[in-house]
Amino acid sequence: MAGLKFALGLIPGTAKVEGADDKLRKDYSEYNEYEKSDELKHYTELENEVNSSDFLSRKKALLALKYKGSEEFIKEKEYQTVGKSKPIKNYFKIKESRQLTEYTNFKNSDGLKTFQELEKFVNSEAFIKAKSELSPKEFKATEDAAKEKKYLSAKGSSQFKNNFKFENSTPYKEYLRVDGSEELKKYEDLKEYVGSEKFRKQKEYLLLPGKKKYELSEEFKKETEYTKLKKSDKVIWYQKLKKKYPFTEIEKWDLAFEENFESGKFDSKIWLTRYLNGDKIMNKPYVQHDDIHAFTDGKNISVSSGKLQITTKKEEAKALSWSPVFGFAEREYAYTSDMISTAKSFSQKEGKFIAKVKLGNSGVTQAFSLMTDMNLPHVDVFKYENNKLFAGNFWKNDGKNGISKSVGKTGGGRYTNDFHIFSLEWSEGKMVWKINGLEFKVQTEGLPQSEMHLCFNASLKETAKNKNFPSTMEIDWVRVYKKK
Repeated sequence: MAGLKFALGLIPGTAKVEGADDKLRKDYSEYNEYEKSDELKHYTELENEVNSSDFLSRKKALLALKYKGSEEFIKEKEYQTVGKSKPIKNYFKIKESRQLTEYTNFKNSDGLKTFQELEKFVNSEAFIKAKSELSPKEFKATEDAAKEKKYLSAKGSSQFKNNFKFENSTPYKEYLRVDGSEELKKYEDLKEYVGSEKFRKQKEYLLLPGKKKYELSEEFKKETEYTKLKKSDKVIWYQKLKKKYPFTEIEKWDLAFEENFESGKFDSKIWLTRYLNGDKIMNKPYVQHDDIHAFTDGKNISVSSGKLQITTKKEEAKALSWSPVFGFAEREYAYTSDMISTAKSFSQKEGKFIAKVKLGNSGVTQAFSLMTDMNLPHVDVFKYENNKLFAGNFWKNDGKNGISKSVGKTGGGRYTNDFHIFSLEWSEGKMVWKINGLEFKVQTEGLPQSEMHLCFNASLKETAKNKNFPSTMEIDWVRVYKKK
């Protein structure tokens, strides 16, 4: 099916594939960041509390809360009951009466003091003896008789009679009993409690409908905040991602190498512009015996708009050529081109090797390969040649020519129209080639057993059919992932 899709050109669009991958990685970064956020922590705490049995019980109790049966209701009823009792009613009746006022004024008056002194005098033994020793006529003329008369006159007055009557009355005696008693203190405490602002507010609250009472509670505030957060775009986004969790594959890999060419400058610390052997042996670039161009050691490389360009052009130049028969020899060429590799900066065994590349529409052979300092093993993540796109693995064998290979191919013209993402997923026992995420080739034998470096080159071969110049291969970015 994959082969048919490639033949029909039914591969996913590059922008769609890259956009989906960028979005997934962006989502993963934001997901991890949000997972550590105070907002999510607060939401989780609210979620656990609001959905707990304890919270639901408190909510149910708040909704069922009524004034009747409450502490306030009981105390108000007790206040009313105590206030209606005879002793308390009598107490306040007497306390607020005109009689008590008159009696109090009378008790504090000079008249009562004089009366008490006269009473004490007329009841004294001296007075009684003096009176008995005199005849009524003789006594009548004495000063003692005048005091007795004054005493009797006061005693017989309505004021004295009424006050003495009040003093000896049952209501007044009950008033005195209640005054200062625990019974009165309890009533006054209840009265103060029932008359307080705190009681009034609590009664008003308890008389509200259950729903209104709940809306005033801390529980309601928490539930409202939880509901608001639950409906927020961020939490909905997080919950959806958590449920389907599309990051399993991402989490298997660590980014080991990345080059985005965003600096606008060619980084010679990363990229070598010659084959490793030429650099080691001669400190010079060289080309293969079947190449009809010279490598310019970086002169045909440029970086602009965040992309690296390798340009092949018609131009006379001299360069070393390697031949298995004659070795190195200097030759003259009518074309120039270039190459880059990580031979001195980065190599890796197994992993994901990915590059976003646009091929030049010409007869130039353009390739993204994995290499060692030996000719073999050699892996082409892609190779474009004579309007065909190849993916291949080359390794040593014990046969006559000593080379085994496994190559897949498809039409290559469409890869010159736009950027495409070429990848090799190399794991133990398996290599999978993909273009824009669609599987192109699978290989399970002859896999490399050593670390390999990355190489991009544009070579003009003797077999090239179309020589449309200048021709430029563009590289947008390169990434290598290593399995955790």
